[in-house]
Amino acid sequence: MNKKMVKNGKATSEGKQYAGREILMAMNLLEDGLLEIQTGTEEKKQRAIKKNTAGKFRWAVAALCSFCLVGGGVALAASLLNWHVEKYVDTNNPQPDYLRYWVDFKISPVPVDTITGPVREVENIFKEEAANGIYPPDGCPRGWVTEELATEREAIDYVGYGELRETMLPDWKNWHCQLAAYGDEEGNLVKVEYANAYKVGEKIQVSARVEIFTENWDSEIRSIKKPFEERENIQGKEYITKNGKTGLIMFPDTEYSDISCQIEGFIIEENIVYSLWVSFNGELNEKSGVAEEAVTKVIHEWMDQF
Repeated sequence: MNKKMVKNGKATSEGKQYAGREILMAMNLLEDGLLEIQTGTEEKKQRAIKKNTAGKFRWAVAALCSFCLVGGGVALAASLLNWHVEKYVDTNNPQPDYLRYWVDFKISPVPVDTITGPVREVENIFKEEAANGIYPPDGCPRGWVTEELATEREAIDYVGYGELRETMLPDWKNWHCQLAAYGDEEGNLVKVEYANAYKVGEKIQVSARVEIFTENWDSEIRSIKKPFEERENIQGKEYITKNGKTGLIMFPDTEYSDISCQIEGFIIEENIVYSLWVSFNGELNEKSGVAEEAVTKVIHEWMDQF
């Protein structure tokens, strides 16, 4: 099997584990809370943890821009899920201002010792780096990313946290799995997350994300902001599942809402954050409202498992 390690922007034949600020940012894995931790990363030792299966598809690379806050607002949803909207200006692009949102998670970080899977070996790598005085530039977290996982079940076993559940629905076709771990300056594990991409029928694509924040996390607990797309009239709506649990669904308007739609849902269970991004790509002859109806149905079915 052909395995590749990304190093200094080049590919080698060492295995699909990644490190470094640029890679984490490009994969949309580096968020404000991690930047606040002021940690670092080093690539040499991270080749030690490998698996034999390779991912089929890498998370989409997003363009990186500079933004400045010019306004904001907040709306409250479920007691564990608060959403916020801010108005931003892209200083590198003379387009009109637009909105972006994030979601705050009112949860308790989990004890590190309850995470017992092979991912704890990554913490040992982080701590060895710290013991050897390896510190990258300020604002760069210790980070480790692997694509050497093929399924949601493999990711759950790799983390080894007993409260995790499988969320893949029977008609979903697995596309790709990716897992990331982060450490603080001393090398302690602060967060583990993984995401699985699936195809649902011919027109719907979803990405199911799971985030576990540990007791070493030392900043706000919230979602990654969505800064790369124009958004208007962002709305957050609660959804009560069949089991009586409360989820939050974010509905950002899009220009072609009749034929395409992207929404994101969040739900919390046992201090674990589960989220689902759903995208519908239709055709010009689709009837009005079919896109939102289709993605909302998928996200309701997903949430009703909880």
